[in-house]
Amino acid sequence: MPSKSLAKTAALNIRIKANQRQLIERAAQETDQTVSDFVRDAAVRKAQQALLARTTFHVDEETWERFTAALDAPTKNNPRLWELMSRDTVWKA
Repeated sequence: MPSKSLAKTAALNIRIKANQRQLIERAAQETDQTVSDFVRDAAVRKAQQALLARTTFHVDEETWERFTAALDAPTKNNPRLWELMSRDTVWKA
């Protein structure tokens, strides 16, 4: 019989001041979430932002020169792109 694959979870314990807990509990309640869900989601969002802000790409000099040359090159006429950009947005339709 095949077994179900369950996501493993791990506890994360933190110490916070009483007023911080009250604030988090209130915000969780206002957003109709459990405190655990609220804190987890907020922590994950903050972690993603922190890592994305520090993402760097290292390339050799030749690749960098080709990249900057492509950015500096004059644009080419692209009728399909012009047509796409002239359409009404889906939220205006």
